[in-house]
Amino acid sequence: MNHFQYCPAPEGAYLRGASANLLEAFNAMSRPELKRRQGRLAGAVAELGLQAESVRPRTKRRTSRPTADWELDLFPNSIPEDEWAYLEGAVIQRAKALNAYLKDIYGDQNILREKVLPFDIVLRDPAYHRQLVSLQPADGVACKFGAFDLVRTAEGQWQVLDHHLGTPFGLSFVLQNRRILSQIVPELFRDGMVSPVATFTTRLTELLRAQSTAENPHVVLLTQGDLRQAFFEAGFLARQMGISIAQPRDLLVRDSLVFLKTIRGLERIDVIYRRVDSASIDPIAIPANRMAGIPGLANVVRKGNVAVVNALGSGVADNRAILRYMDRIVSYYTSQASSLKSVRSFNLADPDQRQFVEEMGDAYELRPTQDHDYFWQTCGRDRVPATHAELKRVAKQHPEHFVAQVRPDVPGIPTYERGGFQPSAYFLRVYFLLGDRPCVLPGGLTQSLSASGLGHERRLSLRSRKIKDTFVAVSQVEDSGMHMHGSAPGLRHSISSRVAESLYWMGRYIERSENTSRQFNILEN
Repeated sequence: MNHFQYCPAPEGAYLRGASANLLEAFNAMSRPELKRRQGRLAGAVAELGLQAESVRPRTKRRTSRPTADWELDLFPNSIPEDEWAYLEGAVIQRAKALNAYLKDIYGDQNILREKVLPFDIVLRDPAYHRQLVSLQPADGVACKFGAFDLVRTAEGQWQVLDHHLGTPFGLSFVLQNRRILSQIVPELFRDGMVSPVATFTTRLTELLRAQSTAENPHVVLLTQGDLRQAFFEAGFLARQMGISIAQPRDLLVRDSLVFLKTIRGLERIDVIYRRVDSASIDPIAIPANRMAGIPGLANVVRKGNVAVVNALGSGVADNRAILRYMDRIVSYYTSQASSLKSVRSFNLADPDQRQFVEEMGDAYELRPTQDHDYFWQTCGRDRVPATHAELKRVAKQHPEHFVAQVRPDVPGIPTYERGGFQPSAYFLRVYFLLGDRPCVLPGGLTQSLSASGLGHERRLSLRSRKIKDTFVAVSQVEDSGMHMHGSAPGLRHSISSRVAESLYWMGRYIERSENTSRQFNILEN
């Protein structure tokens, strides 16, 4: 049975990119079997505990039947090896250029002096704070862990939809998707030529520990813990990396050092992996925010007694207004042409661009320059606009804080719906690490593009509920399971992706059992 015969061009381009094993595995299943497997995926996601009660639109009453915060689709997003090799280099190029941009913006601001970029884009950005100028890392890499949202147009060109350099979100969902899919649909991993993703958290842990000169640095993940998805992500990553998790009230500054409050007393912190906005982290440095934060933390960072990843102020690179100027930014800092183009964007602060957008009608998506929780306070509002009409009114009153993005023509990926596969548009969030050995996670978080809501979302949340696993096809698998950008090839045949994933999780379960045993021993004694 051919379940993909109703996927016409250009949707068929995604089928050509998929491995033969992938198509054969699904075509070998009957419609009842596909429905059963999709049901098992939904059940596995529900078992993770991240659920929200559904609300009836008319009565506005909560139903007793909970719904999962995300839906994992059967058919993965498959990217050919040669196409991924191009994306790796392009992502690293853009990441390095944006880090150079952050260093410059919080330094000499040469890009503004030479009028390469309009100065009001930076100085009006709610995420830009002059108080953070002296807090940038010595190595010049403010964003060591980041992500980009990419879309693949009908012409086969990859374009950037969003930057996530302040507090990148969604890595835990990538790992969970792969684990669940490999257990319920193991046929997809039969040939073993899918790049594993489980080792990415290990490399992230190594990068965090490398930020301190201490022999055994104490790393803590800092989160506000006020969102279900945000706390789920933070808790999952903390467990996988074997580090402590804390909220701002759990940390204390004393004698220009940062300490974690524990039942054994105060423990010094060497590295903070933050999942909190820069404006909410220190009420002394930035007193205008309503969040409690950690009083005095900025002074500790300034003295070099604690490292913060990503650096405070990195959210400036997330400003959607700079997407229009990214070709200039990449060329200015790297002396190279940009390998990745941005989705066509217009800054409403410019009267000419604003008039052009008004003449476009509804062929664009209105989006704020930032998605941070405090953004709407800047616009004089206490809540997020509930309708498109209300959003347009706010944008008309504060055009300097909004952009208009032309909706890209994105071909659909086969998605399981009503007993078969139908094409649906998606975008891909790609994650990278910058350090001594820059690398890109071979895969990413594929989310539905059609479920973007009003075009604005909270920074630490999924943009849409419908998501997919992402396969990067490889003819040979590296021993490390991760391609290091710029390293020598040195490839050789190794274990399959599914075996690598299983070994990784087995090690994590053993480590968790040892920790539990250690805790029981402490309680007994």
